[in-house]
Order: sequence, then structure tokens, then C-alpha cells
Amino acid sequence: MNDLQHPAFPRLFRRTDRSRPSGPDPRRPDPRWLDASARLPATDGGFLGPRHHTLPPRDLRSRPQPHDRDDTDGRCGLGPIGLHIENGNTPRCPDIVTFFAQTAAFEGSQTTICDGRAVWDLFDDPQKARWSQPMTVERVLPEVLWKRYLANEHPAISHPDEVTMEHVLQFKAAVPGQDFEQHDDGALTYRLTVNPVRPSALGGTDRGFANAVLGPSHNYQPPRYAMADGSPVSADEIEEMRALAEKVTHEINWQDGDIAILDNTRVMHGRRAIADANRNLFIGMGMI
Repeated sequence: MNDLQHPAFPRLFRRTDRSRPSGPDPRRPDPRWLDASARLPATDGGFLGPRHHTLPPRDLRSRPQPHDRDDTDGRCGLGPIGLHIENGNTPRCPDIVTFFAQTAAFEGSQTTICDGRAVWDLFDDPQKARWSQPMTVERVLPEVLWKRYLANEHPAISHPDEVTMEHVLQFKAAVPGQDFEQHDDGALTYRLTVNPVRPSALGGTDRGFANAVLGPSHNYQPPRYAMADGSPVSADEIEEMRALAEKVTHEINWQDGDIAILDNTRVMHGRRAIADANRNLFIGMGMI
């Protein structure tokens, strides 16, 4: 189902000329799109599945960095991806996410979108009370992964080998809600407290269910979720939320050249199963 006129859904830009360009390989990113994406201050990135890439910003760091859907070794596969906000389990979650479909799949691979406010409206009173609590995301991060992430986020360093505990403490102080325990092998038990229900960063006071609870974790250990009252978020509860969100989930059936812009603090997105891997989808993201 498509309903892209809803104000919360992605702004979809579709060109009228559907012909494929001649000349250079059309699967190579057009520099004009890369330049346009640089106007958004991208903060995170990674390969997101078969021919699903980040747009490298021109004047900021362009290296892919690990996040929940980093798929540099193909672990994301061809199956469906659950609804989530991009990088929702990381300390710096982007406000805006943009997609560019350079080559759309012939069938399948639709991007799913779900307005978190519509999910909130389906909640009964006990669900609203429960999900209005802060939620802690906890998992163990191997040393190679957390150092790679910090090297991309800390302004004073650019390589994982440069990371020291001082940089870790500086980053912890700069972004509230983080805590960790370091292990003898260098790994961290990392905890991040987030609000699973939130207002949009783009304005308004209405709240929505916008988080990564329903999403995947291909690059990291699957997280453990617990509410502020100490109760865990069970697998059954996650499936209950998934079924509820599906009732108000819509699809983007991509065509070549489409661009979509999402409010990543309100609209969750995912993907239907890939039936045609001959696709080339780029993603860019940033803060406002």
C-alpha cells in the first residue's frame, strides 16, 4: 500500500524520464547525487545489503562505519528487515535519512515505512505507560568494533589505533545516557538509555513509537532491552509490537531515480524480502 501524501511519510521525488542513461556504467553513482547528499551533514554510514550503499559526503568523513545494518560481508542477506529508525541503538542517531534508488528492483525489495505516531495511536493505556519509560539497550561490543566506531565519531582521532580510554570517557561525557564496563579482552559491555517513544526532532509535541526494537542487528551482538522499571522487553513482546506496527506500515515501490527523505526521529523503515538482487540503493543521513 502506498500513501506518500501523508505528511509524516518520506518526501518522494520521482523523475518523469524513465530511460536508463547511456555511456558510463549506470551503476556507478552520479557525482551530481553525491554532491547533493553532501549538503546533509552525514554522521553515520555503512553498506546496507546487496547494492545498498551510503553516499559519501564531500566535506565530511566518508568511511563506512559500523552500525546495526552494516553489511560489508553480506550478513544482511535477501530476507526482510524489520522496522527501525536508522542507527537507533547508537549514541548519535541521525535526524534525517535519505534514499536514492539508482537502479530499482524489478520486484520485491520495497522499503517499508511506518509512522511512529500511528503506532502510538494503536496502543492501549498500559502499552502507552510502559513504552513511555526510558529504555536501556545493552550488549557486548568487541574491541575492534567499538574502537572503529569511536574513531569515526570523535573529532580528535581518525583511526582505531589512536583510541585511548581518555577518548572513551570524553565521548561518554559528550553524549548523555551511556555507560560501559571494560573486559580483560578489550570488549565493552555497553549500555545506552534511549526514549523508545519520542516527539519528532523536526517539530511538534506529539509523540511516536520510533526506535530500533523491531529491527535487525547484523554487525553486533543482538541487544538486550530493559525498561526503566527493570522489566525486560521479551521476544514475545517484540513480536506483539511488530504485528501492531504492520497494521500501519506502508511501502515504497521504487522506480529508477527515486529519492525519498525520512524524518528518522518519527518514521521507522525496513525492507521486504529481496526477490531481485539487481538493485542499487544508496542511503545518506545527517543531523539538523
